[in-house]
Amino acid sequence: MSGVGYPVVQGVAITSDANSSRRGTIPTLLPQQCSQQSAPIAPSVDQMAILCARGFTKSLAILLHETLRAFPLRIWLLDNSASMTIADGQRPVKAKKLKMIKCTRWQELKHTVMDIAELSADLKARTDFHLLNRNDAGQYLSLDASGGACAVGAAGGEGDRQALETLLSLSPLGTTPLTAAVTKIISLIEPAAQTLLHNGQQVVVVIATDGVPDNPAGFLEALRLLQRLPVWVVVRLCTSDDAIVEYWADLDKSLEAPLEVIDDLAGEAEEVMKVNPWLVY
Repeated sequence: MSGVGYPVVQGVAITSDANSSRRGTIPTLLPQQCSQQSAPIAPSVDQMAILCARGFTKSLAILLHETLRAFPLRIWLLDNSASMTIADGQRPVKAKKLKMIKCTRWQELKHTVMDIAELSADLKARTDFHLLNRNDAGQYLSLDASGGACAVGAAGGEGDRQALETLLSLSPLGTTPLTAAVTKIISLIEPAAQTLLHNGQQVVVVIATDGVPDNPAGFLEALRLLQRLPVWVVVRLCTSDDAIVEYWADLDKSLEAPLEVIDDLAGEAEEVMKVNPWLVY
């Protein structure tokens, strides 16, 4: 499910839609518009080998690598509220063939996040992770902070995938303070907004959640403020609860710019299969 048809691979921007009818004053940003570098830069031989080993075709690998200039930073906001311990999630495991097994919502999200972290490290693409609720291991981590040459400051220190795994190892606990979390992200991006616009760049903000914010009215206003910045906002739902899905669908209608709302890996794969049966997602 989605607000507009931007291709997404596990929350990694592949390209942006130049023909969206609800863009408002948000500029359409394409890789070739980046002012710092005009000529395409192909992945290194090692990066190409890694991406091809992951199942990317050569063309998709080049396209993915090219978006790193248009999207120099990805921020993942991870809902670690108590409801994420509900065991109605699923994650893929590799046996003789890929299959899905039952798990908690948090375990499903952790699997996705660690995959993203591995891909980010392979591409040397800066990706920041924000926990919704602080735990004993911290709350913020910036992976590959030197990658992307992004002007946006980090909320916390730099770490590696092992540090991220430690951050995610503690059981979810707490409520859903999405308003405060989005306000924090705004405070990081806002000082760099003019630089991003000058360079024709956006920050990808992924909100991974299974719930409704503690303060829906305040969250709507915070989201509107966020969308006035050079960002592309993606909502990665961690539940199929009808009430939650309906909330985010209705929220999309209340915003000037569209939200990209995506399902879990299996749900997105089914949608891709309907229109592109030849594409392995």
